Parts: sequence; C-alpha cells; structure tokens
Amino acid sequence: MPQPTYIRYPLSMRIALRDFGRTLLHATGYWFRHRSVLPYGIDYQHDIKRLSEIFGLTVKTFFDVGANTGQTSSAALVNFLMPQYMHSSLTNLRSQL
Repeated sequence: MPQPTYIRYPLSMRIALRDFGRTLLHATGYWFRHRSVLPYGIDYQHDIKRLSEIFGLTVKTFFDVGANTGQTSSAALVNFLMPQYMHSSLTNLRSQL
C-alpha cells in the first residue's frame, strides 16, 4: 500500500494560514488558545489539575453526581490518571439503601 504524500508548505504560508484561521475564528465569536494560558473558570477539570499541581496534591477521588452516562467521570479518569472507575446511577444508589 503506498504511503500518503504530504505537501510541505513554506513557513510563511503556514503562518499566513494560521493567522487567517485565527482571524476567522475571532470574527465568528470563537477564540483559540493553548490550555496552559487559559484563565480559571473556563475548564473546571483543567483548573482542578493545575491547582493540585501548584499545591502538590493528588486527586484520588472524583465524585460525578450526574444524571447521564458518565462522560464527566470518563474525562476525570483521563485527566487525573485514576486507576479505578465506579459508575453508579441514581437507581443503583437507591437500591443499595
């Protein structure tokens, strides 16, 4: 199977394309930033991770008290490298009372 061929554009063209993309995003009300420079309050899981690193703490437990299928818990597993996952719905919790 032949390998795909990628076009290598000159640096000036890549910079122009990047700037055009940012301008287009900005004109439509969106912005593009690296996560390391995000202000607090945009992504709460990123905020928790940054603050735990600043204070030298490890996140060992993450409560997801939601009413859906565990998307927040799945993201927490990735963001905080937790070895265990316990999914429980409200119905399961009620049955254990």
